[in-house]
This record gives sequence, C-alpha cells and structure tokens, in this order.
Amino acid sequence: LFLKAILRRHRGRGILLHERNRPVTLSNPIIRVMQSQDFTLLTEYIDLSQLLKAAGLAMSGGEAKMFVTDGLVTVNGEPESRKRRKLRSGDVVVFNNEHKVCIITA
Repeated sequence: LFLKAILRRHRGRGILLHERNRPVTLSNPIIRVMQSQDFTLLTEYIDLSQLLKAAGLAMSGGEAKMFVTDGLVTVNGEPESRKRRKLRSGDVVVFNNEHKVCIITA
C-alpha cells in the first residue's frame, strides 16, 4: 500500500522513487505490482466499458472507452479494441498491465 501511495502522489510529476540518487521514471520503474480483484457478475454478461467503470478503473464511460481505444485493455491475454465487448464469467481483464479483474459468478 505504501508503494501504491507513492505511485499516486508522484504520477503527475513523472518521478516515482530515487535509488542512490538515480531517478526512476514511470517508463522505467523498479517494481511493478499487478493488483488483482474479483468482480462478481450478477447478470449473464457485462460490457467492457461498464466493467472498467464498475471496477473503479475509469471515472466515466468516456474515459473507459478512451482506455479501450488507446489499447490499454486486454481480455484473456489478447488486446481488445471493442468497447462493448460482452464479458462473461471466467474472463480475465487486464488494464494497463497494472490491474487484473477476474469475472466470477455469484
């Protein structure tokens, strides 16, 4: 959690940590920790952009669609460009190689 707080605090400045007076930038971080969460699906499916909003990875539908268009989202290990892709139980969504969302049923 401490590293997560540092990442958020310094993300706008482009510098994360210093290691022996050598800055580590966002493009070359020391450690990348993938955060994983389960998303319980109560219906048959959910759209990809709706999942990004519901999981807290996007603040709005427009932002979620932009993330998909920019190629920041993979579904089951494959890059996904369809904003309205129907996701079902068992699908795994990875956002920006940092956040992993596993879809499960109730």
